[in-house]
Amino acid sequence: MGTFVLRLLAIAASGLAATWLATGAEQICPAIYPAPESCRAGARIAPATVGAFIILAFLALTIVLVGHKNERAISVVAVTLFGLSCSVVPLWTLFASGFAADERVLIIASLVLLVVTMTVATGLALRRGRKERA
Repeated sequence: MGTFVLRLLAIAASGLAATWLATGAEQICPAIYPAPESCRAGARIAPATVGAFIILAFLALTIVLVGHKNERAISVVAVTLFGLSCSVVPLWTLFASGFAADERVLIIASLVLLVVTMTVATGLALRRGRKERA
């Protein structure tokens, strides 16, 4: 179980890092006056905060479900939902205001790709019944 939790923590760390990197990315907003609400300076903070709580809630739920349930189907669904939240939240944060135009977009894309890869690998390990028991 210890290796499995470490995998989940690595996925969560990558998702949270991508989310908080997205808050500081430069943005291109339409040149209109007054500027839309989504173009204000802190427009990405609210989605990042809500998204971080979603990621952490899914992390806790996944650890509890996998630790207490013996059914592989429940474990695979929990890991899939957790990985999906870690992939969607950074993108939701990034595009919450304007269009992102920064070198951080490549780093965020790399982290999201890492999350997807690690989630698939963890889900496959669960399907094959390789969940470690401590």
